[in-house]
Amino acid sequence: MFNIAICDDEETLIDELKENLIKYAAETNKEFCFFIYHDGSVYFKEGIWFCQSLFCHQKR
Repeated sequence: MFNIAICDDEETLIDELKENLIKYAAETNKEFCFFIYHDGSVYFKEGIWFCQSLFCHQKR
């Protein structure tokens, strides 16, 4: 199980990223657990620290 945190203030982008990750998980037999945040300050409030971050930006 992979825990994936997605933080963005635009619901459309969150939905698109989550949909693509779900497709990837199905293709690779991986299991993802999503945590959705709309405000980056939650990382500090909840004491969440990441060793590795992945930032995806898709040009349209």
